[in-house]
Amino acid sequence: MLVTGVLWTAVGIVFGRAPDERGQLGSFFALNGMFYVLFIWILHFPQAADPAEVLRLSIFMLPAAIAELIGFLLLKYAMARGSQGIAWSIVQSSMVLPFLGAIVFLNNHAGYVKFLGALILLGGLALLGLRNEQQKGGEAETGDGKGYLPLAFSAFLLIGFGQFLRITPGNIGFSEAALSWRLPVTAPCGMIFWMCYSLSKHSFFPGKVWKLALFYGMITSLGQICFFCAVDAADPRGITSIVYPVAVGTSILLFAAYCVLFRKEKFSKAGWLGVASIASGIALLSAG
Repeated sequence: MLVTGVLWTAVGIVFGRAPDERGQLGSFFALNGMFYVLFIWILHFPQAADPAEVLRLSIFMLPAAIAELIGFLLLKYAMARGSQGIAWSIVQSSMVLPFLGAIVFLNNHAGYVKFLGALILLGGLALLGLRNEQQKGGEAETGDGKGYLPLAFSAFLLIGFGQFLRITPGNIGFSEAALSWRLPVTAPCGMIFWMCYSLSKHSFFPGKVWKLALFYGMITSLGQICFFCAVDAADPRGITSIVYPVAVGTSILLFAAYCVLFRKEKFSKAGWLGVASIASGIALLSAG
């Protein structure tokens, strides 16, 4: 779970550096999708499984991939309009949705401490929505300007929904062989969508973005592989609900540190309190 959080921090850093220009952005996502598929099939080759069971698995995994694809696109637009640290914290906090879903629908156990953590986390999100930071140089980027917060919170909902669908198959009786298809089934979705988009717009320029896309594809695939290793270790113990909190808490804290130390972002008091509340909520969610 901790390694997943470190890798997701790297994903956020590279994602924030992706080009904002629409033609190059499409090329970046398309090329990254190709590398991602390649790495998944090399590092996480699936086992032989019943085709009917794999088809049933895809009922959960394909909608999850589509929801996350749209969610990360909205996140990219949000990060181009305001604080990357705030947007990343909001979207990463979407783990509260699979946490609640695992309790309500997957019979995971949770006491008052975990529910208190969920409330504190949601309070932190509200604080992030009240006030944003100001960029270095004095140029204000308010969270209610140019659709910044609607984009960030729409990404929050879509990615949270996708995350819940991702953890569901391991809790409802799929075989180990079928579960090995979770990543191979979803991996081509982004590649197909963005390649079709870029080619239809005659805007596929891989030469400008291939290095960043290669690195992004590598760390994204490693992050997903580590995440599902953590999920599979947690499922038999009935603690699936804490996988996202631990991984995401690590990612939020490390990414916030990156934004302050390297991007020189200056969070407002409300922004700092929001991040601290999210971290505290995640710590309570992760309690035994």
